[in-house]
Amino acid sequence: MDATPQHPRDLVLQHLPKGPVTLLVAVDHPRNAGLPVSFSDHVVVLVLADAEDRVDLRDPTVLRVHYLNDGDPVLATVDWDAVFAVAGFTAPNQLQSHLRHDAVPAGLEPDRVLNAQRLLHALGLGAVPPRSADWNFDASPRLLAADADRTTWCPDKREAFERLLARPPGDVLLLIDPQGPNVDIPEPLRQAPHGQLRVARRPPWVDLAISVSGVGWGEHVGPQGVHFDVPWSAVGGMRSLDNQVGWFWPVDLPATIQGQLQQAGDVWSVLQHLSGVPLPATAPGPANGFKVLNLQAPQVADKRTALGRCVKLGMCVAVIDTTREGVVLPPTLPGSARQMMVPLRLPNLDPHFVADDVGFMAVMPDFAGRVVPVRVPWEAVFLVADPPGSRIYAWPQDYPDEIMTALHALRSAQRTDGAEVEVPGVLVKGAAEAGLGTDLELLRGDDGGFVLRLSQPVGGPQAVDGGVEGAVGRAVMGMEFRLPVTVGH
Repeated sequence: MDATPQHPRDLVLQHLPKGPVTLLVAVDHPRNAGLPVSFSDHVVVLVLADAEDRVDLRDPTVLRVHYLNDGDPVLATVDWDAVFAVAGFTAPNQLQSHLRHDAVPAGLEPDRVLNAQRLLHALGLGAVPPRSADWNFDASPRLLAADADRTTWCPDKREAFERLLARPPGDVLLLIDPQGPNVDIPEPLRQAPHGQLRVARRPPWVDLAISVSGVGWGEHVGPQGVHFDVPWSAVGGMRSLDNQVGWFWPVDLPATIQGQLQQAGDVWSVLQHLSGVPLPATAPGPANGFKVLNLQAPQVADKRTALGRCVKLGMCVAVIDTTREGVVLPPTLPGSARQMMVPLRLPNLDPHFVADDVGFMAVMPDFAGRVVPVRVPWEAVFLVADPPGSRIYAWPQDYPDEIMTALHALRSAQRTDGAEVEVPGVLVKGAAEAGLGTDLELLRGDDGGFVLRLSQPVGGPQAVDGGVEGAVGRAVMGMEFRLPVTVGH
């Protein structure tokens, strides 16, 4: 975490050539104009894929931002002094966060800086030290020395882990040293100064094995699995997901956190001789209701630009009409799947994404979980979106006939006097009845718009853990997007 007085505009221009940049904006700054809320306890998150992505960066005093408000395009001005955090890349897979302490909004009281660090950590923005976000290692020597009976301590890590697994909800967070000997985890995690790993007995965690030497498990991520093997010597702390119970082992903490504790010499002189210390209660979060708003990006007419920006920002999907001329699918993707999601930038899947003026090529999991190539012309793409929903691009003129018919059916059910009428969702079926395709369900949104829900297999049939003997299930990717209100061609 870099607490720096450097101008946020300079930071944005510095990081954008290396990859996407995220800005956190205090809404209540008096020189902001045009933002959708006016409450002092709100923060706007603005994610930029490139220097032309819905912003004007030329003015050193204000940032001009285009966004959609209830479907309408709006131009807002944000004073650069309202930007209290900037996160961007310095190199591939190296994210750096800058927190401007004096600009953190009052809505994050009682501890503005700590809660701003928590917010950055929750958004996955950079190497935020765990003690400033989710962990609390503060303990006074007097308190530790006075705790003579130590009935709440747990020096044995295996016992501590099993006790936490037995607590609802059964999720354990492990704080580990990724560079420790015999640590076997995915390579990107090994590059961090510390790791926070979540593990439980239920899927997507599988094959959990606990021994006297450590703990190992697998995780299903998309069509592929990843493996973790962590010796107890690399575990410096663990706690339950509800943050009510946990312990730490000071001399096994990652070096970055040990360094923080060593700065308080009296505390460290006691802690380094202790083991299985109960984690103190974490500092309180914001005193009042706190909301984080993502500004919806405006519609981009050019599909190549829209998909390219989504791909830069991480996982996204292109929803396609497979009946269009030029769509090339392998035999393992059934031709009867008339609409289909093409997921891009799935975790642990080499993207192989190439776009040109005609369309794009990519790889994706077929409905049995195998990685297969696809070729899609731009005419077949009718929706592009990221899973959080901050970017949803839709081209109604290219909606398949089945979706247009369903949209018209939902609209015709509306009462002319504006009164509510019970309208069920309309299910557009391809080959999903046989577990071979994509289910699409259209629903009326509370705001009068329409919601498209999609679910698509990304793995073959598997036995259901704990289910009826012989029962099988499938790994399914499900997403939901808000469509524009317009339903006409």
